[in-house]
Amino acid sequence: MPHFRILLGFLIACSFLSTATFAFSRRKPVVIDYPQTTYVQGNTTSSFTPSSSEPSTDMLKLAQSASEGAGRLKEKGALCYRAVKQIIADAFGKDLACVRGILSSGSAKDAGGDLLKMGFIQDMSSCNKAGAVRVYKGVGAPGYRKLPGDIHGHIEVVGDEGMYHSFYSSSMSMDDSMPGRRILTGCYVPHYDKIRSAPLSQCPNSSVSYKTHRPPSSRSKSGSQ
Repeated sequence: MPHFRILLGFLIACSFLSTATFAFSRRKPVVIDYPQTTYVQGNTTSSFTPSSSEPSTDMLKLAQSASEGAGRLKEKGALCYRAVKQIIADAFGKDLACVRGILSSGSAKDAGGDLLKMGFIQDMSSCNKAGAVRVYKGVGAPGYRKLPGDIHGHIEVVGDEGMYHSFYSSSMSMDDSMPGRRILTGCYVPHYDKIRSAPLSQCPNSSVSYKTHRPPSSRSKSGSQ
């Protein structure tokens, strides 16, 4: 009789375990579906799933446009903020006139408010990340020739090769190039949801590309800001 009870208990336990295993196997797994993004650089196309350790797709596009010369202006009297507006239009594939209408401030030092209105956010921890937009105020220096940037400040985009771009390119950030005369006041990066609900989303799409080349790693004399 004791052996029979032990055997019966064993059979009941096995039946319960089998039922529980079957029920668990029937449950639908919880799947976190991150959208896969395709990024094209040169002749190489790669797909990745965004994570907290990877730059956003919008930042990658900004960095690529900057590095490939989208800020090189053809008109005379090149200005850094005008160049960055062109980089942004190129990166997002939007009409340049519309982008300029949103980024309407005339001075680079005032670009922060424009960028926030466009859907960027300020993130000082991202100042050296590819695709970050860096904004400076200018400070005059006694005994030195007065430059336009002393009044209007400066703005530049970090490229995907680590250089700093506006209508020219440099291996040095402006605050390193002109210490004390250009003060970094903000670093701005595109916020995925804000960009797509901000005025930029209403701008007409454009197939015009302003990319020209991979610029040399030097700052021209005429590029002093």
